[in-house]
Formats: sequence, structure tokens, C-alpha cells
Amino acid sequence: MYFDHCRELCVFFDFFIFWFLMLFWFFIFVVLWFCGFLFFFLCLLVFFLFFLLVCCFVFFACLLFCFFYIFHIKHHLI
Repeated sequence: MYFDHCRELCVFFDFFIFWFLMLFWFFIFVVLWFCGFLFFFLCLLVFFLFFLLVCCFVFFACLLFCFFYIFHIKHHLI
């Protein structure tokens, strides 16, 4: 009788520990996966913003160059 009760407790605790560890690792995996995706999208956002900044810089540099080039040609033609 005592050993049956002990065996039932052992089975219960084995089951409880197994599911607790499974859920624990599952939640750790989900959190790490979510953080990984968050980090990936954050890196993409930073890369996109940097690319946009470089494109704007190149565009305004070309615009400024064209403006001063045309102004310089007009100044020498007059």
C-alpha cells in the first residue's frame, strides 16, 4: 500500500516536472524566437533608414552640384 502511494506520487511528480520543463523550455524558445525576430526587424529598419539617409544625401548632393554647375555656367555666359 505504501509503495503504491509512493509510486503514484513519483508518477505524478515525474509528469509534473516533465510538463513544467516542457512549458518552461517552450516559453524560453518562444521568447528567444520573438526577440530574434524583433532584433532582425530592428536591424532591417536601421539598414533601411541608413539606406534612405544615404540616398537622400546623394540626391541632395547631386541637386546641389547641378544647381552650382548651372549657376557657374550662367555666370560665365553672362
